[in-house]
Amino acid sequence: MQNKNPIEASLKAILVGILITIVLAGANTYLSLKVGLTISAAIPAAVSAIIIFRVFDNFTAQECNIVQAMASAGEATVAVTVFMFPALIILGFWHDFHVWQTSILIIIGLVLGILLSIPLRRTFLSEEQLRFPEGLATAEVIKAGSDEDSSCMGLIWGGLVAAVIKFFQSGLKMFAENIQGWFVSKKIVFGFGLGFSPALLGVGYIIGINVAIAIFIGAVVVWGIGIPVYSYLHHVTFAQTLQQTAFTLWADHIRFMGIGVMFVSGVFTLLKLAKPILAGIKYSIVSVMQKTTNKITREDKDLPFAFVVIGVLAALIGLAVFLGIAYKDILLHFTTHTTLLITVAILFVVVVGMVLVTISCYLTGLIGSTNLPISGMTVLALILLTVMMMGMLGVKHMAHNQAVLLAGFILVVASIIAGIMTSSGMHMQCLKTARLVGGTPYKLQALFLLGVIPAVLIIVPVIRLMIHAYGLTGTPPLPGMNPADMLPAPQATLMAETVFGVLSGSIPWLMIILGMGFAVAAILIDYVLAALNWGRIFPMALGLGMLLPVYVSGPLVVGGAVAFLVEKKFKALLNRDAITPDEIAHARKRGLLMACGFVAGESISGILLSIPFAISKSSDVLRVMPVSMNWLAVVLGTLVFFGVCVWFYRSLTRRV
Repeated sequence: MQNKNPIEASLKAILVGILITIVLAGANTYLSLKVGLTISAAIPAAVSAIIIFRVFDNFTAQECNIVQAMASAGEATVAVTVFMFPALIILGFWHDFHVWQTSILIIIGLVLGILLSIPLRRTFLSEEQLRFPEGLATAEVIKAGSDEDSSCMGLIWGGLVAAVIKFFQSGLKMFAENIQGWFVSKKIVFGFGLGFSPALLGVGYIIGINVAIAIFIGAVVVWGIGIPVYSYLHHVTFAQTLQQTAFTLWADHIRFMGIGVMFVSGVFTLLKLAKPILAGIKYSIVSVMQKTTNKITREDKDLPFAFVVIGVLAALIGLAVFLGIAYKDILLHFTTHTTLLITVAILFVVVVGMVLVTISCYLTGLIGSTNLPISGMTVLALILLTVMMMGMLGVKHMAHNQAVLLAGFILVVASIIAGIMTSSGMHMQCLKTARLVGGTPYKLQALFLLGVIPAVLIIVPVIRLMIHAYGLTGTPPLPGMNPADMLPAPQATLMAETVFGVLSGSIPWLMIILGMGFAVAAILIDYVLAALNWGRIFPMALGLGMLLPVYVSGPLVVGGAVAFLVEKKFKALLNRDAITPDEIAHARKRGLLMACGFVAGESISGILLSIPFAISKSSDVLRVMPVSMNWLAVVLGTLVFFGVCVWFYRSLTRRV
């Protein structure tokens, strides 16, 4: 029963949102510095909100949605802070972690991402192929928890199964999280990998077979063809294990094909969606100028377009002033025209930022924000900005000290781009949830903006303390530090290495160009397939398959295959009159709830496990499987994963 004006941004929702934002963002910080990943905060926040709100007599789904939106803003804060700013220390540009500079840059970047994505809401939420799987999962969790609907058993069972498996995988280490096999023959490195993540299985089921096939093709191109061919043509050093060798080849060379694909596909998507995007902007302007606003429903009301424009201009002016004050002396090492250089940086943020906002929102709609390749897209921005700066300054090579200064400034500007991409994707995902639970867009947008503040105030100082306590890999340890405990910060290391790679000329341009050519071919093939009504191939999903580790893309493909087999079984049963359309609809709903449960259960289990990991400073604190018996963990993990697939399939295709 839908209330026309439900309670949303209540005081209790805001206070609970701030509390959960701080807790979940803090839990994510250690893991992101240690392994370069963040765990989705939306679903754990929604579940936590429901539990806390049970204390009160009444609460609404919309209040829960406000809480998860604020927590998502906190997750975005962690991702940008950890992925970008330690790179400045690794680079030697900063000798300490600057709290106030980091805070200002994060707030500007996240606010710009939120504001720039507001005019895109109607366009992206209306695209049929964009399912926003994590936003959908969050909505189902909220509706099941607030409505106390008995049909949520699929969600509960899926969540319990995924949570237990995650605990046995990451906690007890009894089940392996993936299986990989790598081999070498006549200097050719080849192999395979498959992850056992129930959450990714659920996401794959939600996105369907078409997107899964595109991801699979992208993965095959880089992992099945790219690595063997590259290892054959080049002299590969086998100083590491074969698995490490394969991933080094992918990280340092082959995955740059995905960056080329993303660039071309992103520009093409922006051009293709230009008309509906402009129509959405026009609609926003007209709605602001109307004297009466009763023509706009509550569920379709954004923050005023004038507010968006003023906010964007204020953020850009603030960024220009900040760069002029904080980095003018550094820029004077390269040119006396510092104002011109800062102006170009601002224009770069606007133009490239808008393109990457489009890519970010689109990819979030395809596969969710957790699997968004922020690092890959940020690398693309770093490459473009570095080339542009070098061209403007007329330099090809420079002394090490000069290179550090220029690279540092480029990373500072790129941090804004990273903030824009991260917040825009998560913001659009939250707006999808709001649409599904009957929330008001402008209230969520305002609270998403608010959620950035407590996260910044807490997370930035915490990260500084952690760096002071443990140090960063690649930097000299302080007295008393154990080098083995130093935080790897893998994403930040990638950013620092990328800038220096471009400055030194070691970036794999050929791979980027190959990826761009691959994207053009994929776009043409997609048009032919659509004209012949033979299905679709999504170029951006191809690029995603290239940018994801093979063990991440694998379960997405398996989930899409399960969805295909389920629909094929439904069609066969329907043709034999062995099932009714109503039974199929009921089974589809149960499948969606189970898939959402997989995402919810693994997310919550991952957050809970991060607590003992952070306290003990080790992810092996709960291990019961000896390292010497990892082979048994692989066998058990494989059996359990495919057992879940069979259980999932049979529970949906049996007679209801």
